[in-house]
Amino acid sequence: MPKVSIIIPVYNLENYLPQCLQSVEQQTLEDIEALVVDNASTDNSAEIIKQFAALNSKIRILHCKTKGAANARNCALKEASGEYLFFLDGDDWLTPQCLAALYKEAKANDADVTVCDNALYTETTNLMSFPQENMFFSAPKLETLKEKSLLLKAPFTAYSCAGKLIRRSFFEKNSLSFPSEMPRGDDWPVSMKITVLANRIKLVPNEYYFYRVGRQNAESANLSAFNSYIYASRLNYKFLKEADAYETFAPQFEYLRMYYILSFMALHKLDKEQKAALLTLRKDILSIPLSVFEGRELKFKLSFLGLKICILCKITLYADMINFIYARLKGKKIS
Repeated sequence: MPKVSIIIPVYNLENYLPQCLQSVEQQTLEDIEALVVDNASTDNSAEIIKQFAALNSKIRILHCKTKGAANARNCALKEASGEYLFFLDGDDWLTPQCLAALYKEAKANDADVTVCDNALYTETTNLMSFPQENMFFSAPKLETLKEKSLLLKAPFTAYSCAGKLIRRSFFEKNSLSFPSEMPRGDDWPVSMKITVLANRIKLVPNEYYFYRVGRQNAESANLSAFNSYIYASRLNYKFLKEADAYETFAPQFEYLRMYYILSFMALHKLDKEQKAALLTLRKDILSIPLSVFEGRELKFKLSFLGLKICILCKITLYADMINFIYARLKGKKIS
């Protein structure tokens, strides 16, 4: 049995895939497998995977004709045989010691989930750290629901399965899979379940995972990502309620999802489909007490109240209301 199965979904990543696969080849941990899923790419991605697989027996190419990262990941999960799972996006990369360090910590702490810190990479600014995650990752490990809810203070870690070493038996015992109906953002519901259900989450304060942002023509840049986010937030809300974890997670969870919604509306005018998606959260939004956001900045609280009033009164000018609040407060330092 391999120690780690690395799952890499790939769709049209010919310009970035070599760096990703080279970082897999350079891992110091022995006995690993990389399941690289070509998700019906129309560029040279499949050929690149074949070339790497021909030279390295640790790398296997899988084919998934149904588009979507969720389908690609689920396809690889059926083939994975490692003691642990590790999800890596095909345009990101790892430091050579990443898996060895995470595996060592996972075994030493008997952790279902072991998480490393990460850094962002852009073509213009190169590497930069995630400051809020660097602060947060000084914590050693999370076991209680209250402790695990703090993971949501690190947005990238909260949303993504990337950078997490997950015990495969834990993943399978809880019948986890990625929601294939979501064109993007499919790993947030899985990440939420992992966070709540894990016996222990070990945090490793080293930047082993490099996450590429601002990629031109990236799917996540599409405005339809808003609809996927709304759908994912509903799945998470339902799960937290069913798992009797909502009250504990509410301060972090509601801040995350409301902050995203308000920020999006401050920048974009919602189309008819996006307004309909937002209205599916009507009951959720109206039930959130302002006290949940105790200690948050005034601008956020006022924006949330504006959204709540719009939803309650069925006013469609959501973005205008949010933009008005932001404009009134622009340039003012508010604690």
